[in-house]
Amino acid sequence: MILELSVLDPEHAKYFENVISIRDLLAFTCEDKDDVSLLVSELCVKQKLHINVGHAPSSNRINYRPDIPIESIRFCGFTAYLIDLIEGPPAIINYLCSLNRIHTIPIGTADVNNRTDDIPNNINIFFGGNQSYAVRVSRYSGEKSIMQRQISGRNLLTSKNTNEILQNEARLRELIRGSDMLKNKRTALEAKIEEIKIKREDILAKIRTIKSKLEERPKLEEQCRRQNDKVKQLKNNVISLPELEQEFSEKAKNCLQQIMELQNEKIQILKKLQQILVDKKVAVVKERIFKQENEELINNIKEAKDNKVQAMRMVETVTQALEKTQQQLETKVAEARKAKKDCKSLELFNQLPDTMDELKEAINEFQARLECMGDVDQNIAAEFREKCADIERLKNEMQNAEHNRHGLAAQINTLHERWYPEIENIVVTLNKHFSDFMTSMNYVGEVQLIRRDEHDYDTYGIQIMVQYRSNAQLQALDRHTQSGGERAVAIATYTLSLQHITHVPFRCVDEINQGMDANNERKIFEMLVKETTQVGRAQYFFVTPKLLPNLMYNERMSVHIVFNGKMVESQNTFAFQI
Repeated sequence: MILELSVLDPEHAKYFENVISIRDLLAFTCEDKDDVSLLVSELCVKQKLHINVGHAPSSNRINYRPDIPIESIRFCGFTAYLIDLIEGPPAIINYLCSLNRIHTIPIGTADVNNRTDDIPNNINIFFGGNQSYAVRVSRYSGEKSIMQRQISGRNLLTSKNTNEILQNEARLRELIRGSDMLKNKRTALEAKIEEIKIKREDILAKIRTIKSKLEERPKLEEQCRRQNDKVKQLKNNVISLPELEQEFSEKAKNCLQQIMELQNEKIQILKKLQQILVDKKVAVVKERIFKQENEELINNIKEAKDNKVQAMRMVETVTQALEKTQQQLETKVAEARKAKKDCKSLELFNQLPDTMDELKEAINEFQARLECMGDVDQNIAAEFREKCADIERLKNEMQNAEHNRHGLAAQINTLHERWYPEIENIVVTLNKHFSDFMTSMNYVGEVQLIRRDEHDYDTYGIQIMVQYRSNAQLQALDRHTQSGGERAVAIATYTLSLQHITHVPFRCVDEINQGMDANNERKIFEMLVKETTQVGRAQYFFVTPKLLPNLMYNERMSVHIVFNGKMVESQNTFAFQI
C-alpha cells in the first residue's frame, strides 16, 4: 500500500504515519477476493512468509466525504481533512476511509489547542501542529476528556513534487534528443570508418602482393641461373646416338630383369597373403572358441567361488565329523587290539592249512560239525562277518576323512593367505585414522588386531588402546578402567575412523555427544566439523538435543532447530501416575 500513496506536502506525512499503522502501510492490497486467497496460499502457506493482505473493493471514485465541511470548523484553527492531503488509487483511499476514517480527521495549526472546547462532538481525533488529540466521553458521567500527545514523522510516506517531476521530464526529453543526435553522428562516423577499413584492406592486399613478388624475384633469378648452367653442361656433355641406344638397351634389359624379380616376389607375397588369410580365418574361429571357453571358465570360476563358500561352511562340519570319527576309530582300534590280545583261537588259526583246497575241506568239516551242534546260535558267524565289515568300513571312512581333512586344511590356508592381509590392511587404516583423531584431541590411541592362534578364528577381535593422561600408559578400552565420558570419546572416534573404509553419499550421526563432559564434547564436535566439511566428504546429518556455546562452525555446515508443531498436545493434558 505504501508504494501507491503520495502525500501532497512532506510536512503532512507525520499525520498519516500516526493514524495508519505500519502493518497496514506494508500490507498487500487486492481488489479481487480470489487474488487475496491466492496471495495468502502462495506466500503464507507455501513459502511460510509473514505478510499482511487486505481487500479493497474496486472503485473509480472516492466514496467518502467529511461529515462537517472544513469551512465550518476553520475558526477552530483547522485547515484541511487528511483525505484532502493524500493522493492514491480510489480503491485504496476508500479502504483507508473505511479502516482509519481519514475523511473525518481534521488537521490544523497550534491554535487548535486553544479552541478544543469549540470543536464539534462528533470529531474524536484531530491534529494541531505537532500534537495529536483523542477525545474520550465517559459512559457514566458523560464528561468529555481529551488525551494529547507529541507526534513525529517516521519517514515512511513520500510526497510528489510536481514541479520537479516536470523539470526532470523536460530535462529527460532534452537528453533523449541529444542522445539521438549523437547516435546519428556515431552511425555516420561508423559508416565512414567501415569505408576507410575496406579501402585500407585493398591497399594492404596490394602491398602484400607486391612484397610477395619482390620476395620471389631472387628465387626466379636463381632458377634462371641454374637453368643456364644446365644448358651449358648439356652442351658440354653431348653424346652420340649409337652410344645412347646401347645405354638405353642395357638399362631396359636391367629394368626388365628387375620387373621379373619383382613379379616373382609379388607371387610369393600373394601366396603368403593367401596363407595369412587362411590363418586369419582359423584365428577368428579359435578366438570365438576361446571366448566361449572363457565364458565357461568365468562361469566355472563363479561356481567355484560359490563352492568355496559352501566348502568353508562345511569345514567345521567335516572337522567335527572327523574328530568324532577319529574318536570312534580309536575306540574300535583299542577294542580290536584288546580282542586280538584276548583271542583264544589264535593258536587254532595257526593250525589251519595254508592252501585253498585244504581250507575248503576244513570249512566243510567244521560246517558239518556245526550243524550237528543243535544248541549253538546260528547267527554267531553272520555277526562276526558283520563286525569285520564294520571294521573295514570304519577304516575306509577314517582314510577318507583324513584325506578330506588335508584338502580342507589346504583350502583354509589358501583362503587365510588371501583374507588375512586384507583384514590387516583394514586394521592398519583404522589405527592410522584413530591415532590421528586422538592426537588432534591431545590423547593417544591405537587399534590392534588380537587373536590366540593363527587359525583360531573365534578368538579374532579388535582391541582399542587409549591413553587420556600423560602419566598413564596405553590401556585397553573397557567399562572398568575408563569413565563413561572417556569411553564415549573413544567409541565416537572409532566410529569416525570406520567411515574412511566405506564410501556412501551421506551418513547420520545420532547423539554422538551423549555421556561426555563439556571439554570432550567440544573436542569431538570440532573434530567432526573439521572432518566432515572437507571437500569430497560425505554429507553428515548430526542429530543432538543440545549444543555448547561458542562452538567452532564452518560455512559448509547448516544448523536446523526443530520445534514442536502447534498441534502437539501440552504435557498437562496427559495423566501421569506416580
